[in-house]
Amino acid sequence: MEDVVTGFFAAVSRSDGAAACERLAPAARSELESSAGTSCRRAVLQEVDPATGPPVVEVYGGGAQARVGDDTAFLAEFRDGWLITAVGCTSAPHPDRPFDCTVHGG
Repeated sequence: MEDVVTGFFAAVSRSDGAAACERLAPAARSELESSAGTSCRRAVLQEVDPATGPPVVEVYGGGAQARVGDDTAFLAEFRDGWLITAVGCTSAPHPDRPFDCTVHGG
C-alpha cells in the first residue's frame, strides 16, 4: 500500500491528475468531482498539495493510515488492492473529529 500513497503524491507533484485519481477509491473520486464541479483529474490537482518523503503506514485490518510529510491519507483494501479513501488530512482541533480531509469518501 505504500506504493499507492507514494504513487499518488508523485502524480500530484508532476501534475498528472489522471494517475493520481487512479489511486483514489471510487467514492472519493465521486465526492471530489461533485464538490469541485469538475473532473477528478483537474480537481485533485486543485485540492491536494504535493507531499514528499517516505510514507509511515499503520494498518488496521482492511484499513490503513499513511503519513507523508504533513499530510495524512487513509486507505482501504478493495478487491483489486489498496485505494485512498481520504487525503489532504490534517488534525482538527475538535476531539470528536480528529482529522479534517480535503478529499474524502469511501
